[in-house]
Amino acid sequence: MPASLQAAIAARIDRLDDVAKQTLNAAAVIGLRFGVDLLAALVDDTVLSELMRVELIDQVRFTPHPEYAFHHPLIRTVAYESQLKANRAALHRRLAAAIEHRDPDSADENAALIAEHLEAAGDLPRCVCLAHACRGVVDLPRHRCGAGELAEGSAGGDQLPTDYPDRISMRIEPRTLLTGGAWRLAAAAPRSASTNCASSAKRRGTSGRWLSV
Repeated sequence: MPASLQAAIAARIDRLDDVAKQTLNAAAVIGLRFGVDLLAALVDDTVLSELMRVELIDQVRFTPHPEYAFHHPLIRTVAYESQLKANRAALHRRLAAAIEHRDPDSADENAALIAEHLEAAGDLPRCVCLAHACRGVVDLPRHRCGAGELAEGSAGGDQLPTDYPDRISMRIEPRTLLTGGAWRLAAAAPRSASTNCASSAKRRGTSGRWLSV
């Protein structure tokens, strides 16, 4: 975006008080649209009315659950990119946990979204495990994993440290699923991905509940 426009938006954000700025930053991590439930999971105090007054956000749904959206996508971009990386990563990590805890029964359906936030948090190994666990149940009717998702999983596996356990299988599996006969292999062994991730998680001491599919 033009530097002058970015500077103008940043100046508007800088004039906010600390609570309003924290609210806006948390909302930017959630996305262009956000609900009060996830926002409350990221920040203790929110001042949505103030953000609406200065036309940084708008309320786009009132019932049954209020929902808000950034007044313009560029506002969200500036609010997101102006945060310290460490602070932003912490918000992504908390958001991933909040999405899972909000509806534990749908954790498998939200696996791709949770993985996206974990990747943004820099928690790449667990992100890859989640993504692969999700793609390991592609034969079930409520799961539909496309080529784009599999390519994303492949790219994530390539970014794993060279000494990471199961790195080779995590790189190979999504590529295998992208081939013509892979869907039959997935149907024959739908839990192979989650089993591999569970074994890796056990060795590294990570929580197995993230791998439930």
